Amino acid sequence: IWSEIPVYGHKSTYIDDITGRALKQLRRNIETNASHPSVLIWSIANELSSEPGATQGRYIRRATKLADQLDPTRAVGLAVAGYPAAGCQRRYGPLDVVGVNDYFGWYTGPSGSLFDRNKLSAYLDSLRSCYPKDAIMVTEFGAEANRAGSVEDKGTYAFQQDFVNYHLGVFASKPWLSGALYWALNEFRVRPEWDGGNPFPSSPIHQKALIHYDGTPKPAFADVRRWFTTTPQF
Repeated sequence: IWSEIPVYGHKSTYIDDITGRALKQLRRNIETNASHPSVLIWSIANELSSEPGATQGRYIRRATKLADQLDPTRAVGLAVAGYPAAGCQRRYGPLDVVGVNDYFGWYTGPSGSLFDRNKLSAYLDSLRSCYPKDAIMVTEFGAEANRAGSVEDKGTYAFQQDFVNYHLGVFASKPWLSGALYWALNEFRVRPEWDGGNPFPSSPIHQKALIHYDGTPKPAFADVRRWFTTTPQF
């Protein structure tokens, strides 16, 4: 792969450039949005390798340090793809928050590891064992919905409602879990041929949202609202 990038003479030069651009983007984000009241955590990346190597480890250290320097009042986190086989990662050590993107019961995941939603609870417990001193939160969970149908059919409103209630029920059983974000609130355009795991997609719209592209709420909106309004907030 590296030989196909003729602009750079050495692999490490290319990596340094990409890391530098990422740090520059992080700096711009913090300097632009530091005064925004809705910012709780500075996220340094989304879904890097679930088993980060030395290069990503250096980026995590440098990005966390930069964010702390620019804004010592907020926590720094990273959103990772939730795969049980990833195990504990020592390179997450500099982070304040480990975020997990949870799609148990929606995507199949590597070797079918996410197919069974009943494995979610044990997976979250394993995260707590890996990072007992860090804040842990669910940074994404969601299921596509664009039609009426059976609760057993992926892509239906009933399936999405069941998915939402199951996952939020598991989250509520973990008193150490710091929070959860449903992904996403509003539908939006993604790219041609997008399916998002939906057997009958409406490309190019991302349809895991709780609100249709035209602004009308899906049935699961009421479920998420109920869970969030009845959960004690800090």
